[in-house]
Amino acid sequence: LTRRNSWTTPHGPGLDLAITRGVAEKRHYSLQASRIDLGRQAEVRNSRPRLIRTNHIAFLDGAEQATTNHSVSRCQAHIMYDRATSSYRVHDDGSAHGTVVVRSGRSIEVSSGSRGVRLCSGDELVLGDARLRIKVRPAR
Repeated sequence: LTRRNSWTTPHGPGLDLAITRGVAEKRHYSLQASRIDLGRQAEVRNSRPRLIRTNHIAFLDGAEQATTNHSVSRCQAHIMYDRATSSYRVHDDGSAHGTVVVRSGRSIEVSSGSRGVRLCSGDELVLGDARLRIKVRPAR
């Protein structure tokens, strides 16, 4: 039974994310993936310029978004679906201004290199100065 369930829901039930502060390519995202990358710019390239990452949720890089969006690192964080616990966890990718989960008024810092912080519906995800509201869709 466990193996069958892991095949029928390989990427988890899905997440709905709403941008509440900052400017991204869209205001609302509905994603179902085993890994969701978040950061500034859709495509992140190194100095060669080789593509090193594509952000699923990309905050825009421009003068009108300078204050909030520039506090988001190009490789800020990622969300992973953990099949063992049937939950999504957010991980900081060594960002300059940090990643925080706000739950019921309490701030939970996401340390780089840690096992991440489990996400719950209603959580607010803080990436630098940008913010997103999280809704975990129920499993079908």
